[in-house]
Amino acid sequence: QMGLLSSDVWYVIDYMLETINIYYLLFNFILRKTPYNFYLILSNIKINYFLLYLFKNQLWLKVLKWWKNLKKIDISWNFNFHLNRSCLSLDFCRQQRQSKNNNKSIQSAGNLYMNNIIKGSSETIRQLSKLKKLNSSFEDAISTFSSKSDIKFIHWFAGIIDGDGNFDLRKESNQIILKSIRIKLHNRDLRILTRIQNNLNFGKIRYDKNKPYSIYIISKKEDMKNIINLLNGIIKIKISAFKKACSYFNIQYIEPNYNLEALDPYFSGLIDTDGSIIFNYASNRIE
Repeated sequence: QMGLLSSDVWYVIDYMLETINIYYLLFNFILRKTPYNFYLILSNIKINYFLLYLFKNQLWLKVLKWWKNLKKIDISWNFNFHLNRSCLSLDFCRQQRQSKNNNKSIQSAGNLYMNNIIKGSSETIRQLSKLKKLNSSFEDAISTFSSKSDIKFIHWFAGIIDGDGNFDLRKESNQIILKSIRIKLHNRDLRILTRIQNNLNFGKIRYDKNKPYSIYIISKKEDMKNIINLLNGIIKIKISAFKKACSYFNIQYIEPNYNLEALDPYFSGLIDTDGSIIFNYASNRIE
């Protein structure tokens, strides 16, 4: 079963979950054709069986027809996967619509995921302790990230930055300044940006209906300084730009630990942005 039913795998991967789950269903469908009864679906022992049952019997079409008759389909509804210790459950959660004046931000299902599921790691705590000693402003930066789940979010966020983030550095008056910190993602990954915005409680999301991507932007100097403090000692790829950002805020740069721990959320952030999962139909394997 390739270990995909292990909770250790599911809790780290987030936005690739749908892809992983579908490939796992295909893998099961090819290798074994076990009958799935309705009692098994109702008992929710394995969401894999439930989804496979829907696909094999085309019940999903009937469900959609029933839902459309019951209520007009609303694009603000979103499917999201959550881990329920012993099994993978499907959470049908509603997002709050973003108002025209941007006073209300979209409620991120990922926020619930991070706060309720993910636990801290020893390497994270060691890095944060080191950072606290070297940087007096760390106390202020970390004040809103006190729990272990929040610390996991910081490492995941660092992976996102190393994947599709950008430190907008410009030269003005013979000085390198940091204008903004940006993350540019395809609109299909908008919920990654809303999760970040909801966890950090600052920044804005800019999108153009005529373009296929959205950009999360942090431009206030105080907010950017907090982000640099939080990411110091974690950023592993965009070192050159990050060092210049540290220099701009007179923050001592901390060399990161390049040895990733098992199930490191930093790695899942990289996968969420630059990762891909390919199913090789010819050899019946995931690559």
